[in-house]
Amino acid sequence: MRPMRSNGKREILRPLTGLRGITILSVIMMHYHYRISTLFPSLGPILNASDKIAFRMDLYFILSGFILSYIYLRRDEPLTGKVYGRFLWARFIRNYPGHLATLLALVVGVILAKNLDLPMTGTYSLPALPCHLTLTQAWPLLSWAIPWWNYPTWFLSALFFAYVVVFPCAWKVAQRVRGSGAAMVLAFGSIAAWLILSRLVTLEGLRLWIRVSCEFVCGTALFVLHANGSKLVLTAQRHLDKIVAVFALILLFDPLAPAIANPILILGLPFLLGGLTAETSFTARFLASRPMLWLGKLSYALFVSHALAQKALRALLPAAHFASSPFLVRLLLLALTGAAVLGAALALHHLVELPCARALKNRRPAAILSFLGRRFQAGAAQP
Repeated sequence: MRPMRSNGKREILRPLTGLRGITILSVIMMHYHYRISTLFPSLGPILNASDKIAFRMDLYFILSGFILSYIYLRRDEPLTGKVYGRFLWARFIRNYPGHLATLLALVVGVILAKNLDLPMTGTYSLPALPCHLTLTQAWPLLSWAIPWWNYPTWFLSALFFAYVVVFPCAWKVAQRVRGSGAAMVLAFGSIAAWLILSRLVTLEGLRLWIRVSCEFVCGTALFVLHANGSKLVLTAQRHLDKIVAVFALILLFDPLAPAIANPILILGLPFLLGGLTAETSFTARFLASRPMLWLGKLSYALFVSHALAQKALRALLPAAHFASSPFLVRLLLLALTGAAVLGAALALHHLVELPCARALKNRRPAAILSFLGRRFQAGAAQP
């Protein structure tokens, strides 16, 4: 792999930021399918078509592997214990404060609902709470805890598994891959391995780990192709609009042959992501536009908070109660739904994510623990 040393500034691949926002928005639409279709049944076919996009999480796993590789591997530094610690701390700062805030808000909401006899939706198991608190609910032997509490965070737990276990291995492998040919075999071979192994019944309990591992490796290999100026990436950049058209065409035929269409689309994801590494097409420029970038920057907050907004709306403004209401009333309720989702995400982003990032960026876990220890000792010493 050609060394790509940082010059102090890192070029931001803006279309990939926009893609992240669009992907999370499609996930939210899927989770709000019942509410939207109850208020406006005519939107059902559109929502059904959106639900058929079965490769969302595959796309996001590969994208995460690529972005992390783009951030860290291009520095061309060896993976030492110190570098690994900085990497994990950066991931912790980026993801955990928002997760912890939403989980604590949910715990408080459940306690209040029980004490005030308010209607509750969802399932909340105390034995599963430590798994969610530590983001290990999707880890080996703990997947029984996935459906409880803030259910979408199973994906975040899988990402943390990839951060701790998979990405360091992919980092080591990438530094040994010298040519584009080997990287291409690694990229498509890892996806093919996932598609084959996912069909083995004997590996049912291992599918999530296999999925995130194979697709993170694919993302890392795709970065190597990008760093080497591979013909695959350059061709994808020139023909991205055509690639998107092919994706749309295959999705149209998905109901006829879903067992064939989805694997083809997953195998095509490296072409799609590779094409989005340059703003040379209409699709890339659209995803790099200001509204899409704004959505991409807010995507994490939208993801971890939208289920909380959903639970609150189900309890306070159930869609079934308004199914026969006048059009303007249903439209107002749909607008309130969007405002609740967006408001929760904005509050989380500006009140938790950004302040925590500023406060923790230049600190280290050992220093923080030492500070907390001193404060505790000072408090205990007071009469």
